[in-house]
Amino acid sequence: MDNPKAAANLFGMDEASLFENFKDIYDLLLDEFKNYRQLVQETRDNILDIYNDAGEAIERQLDQFDRLSEKMERISDTYTLYYGEDSYDQLDQFYSRQGDIMQNQLNQMTAAYEY
Repeated sequence: MDNPKAAANLFGMDEASLFENFKDIYDLLLDEFKNYRQLVQETRDNILDIYNDAGEAIERQLDQFDRLSEKMERISDTYTLYYGEDSYDQLDQFYSRQGDIMQNQLNQMTAAYEY
């Protein structure tokens, strides 16, 4: 409606009351929009925090796999020195365990990528 007096009459109030009601509604909508924007920002920040935390946890786990793999390599070297190059059974066990460690590491990286 282009005529404020006609609109005021339609709602059964004077122009000042009509404009006051519109202003109240506008202010309320503006406040709600600000709240919505803040919630969107907080949600985005929380999602980024979750991704960062997950990435850090995966990185720590991969570091643990690396340390374990290095320990297994040292043990394998020790067995080779102690039992000789022909200690196939003992070396096979260690290489098998090292393969399991590497497979777990690969599974972790694949799971993180698929997530």
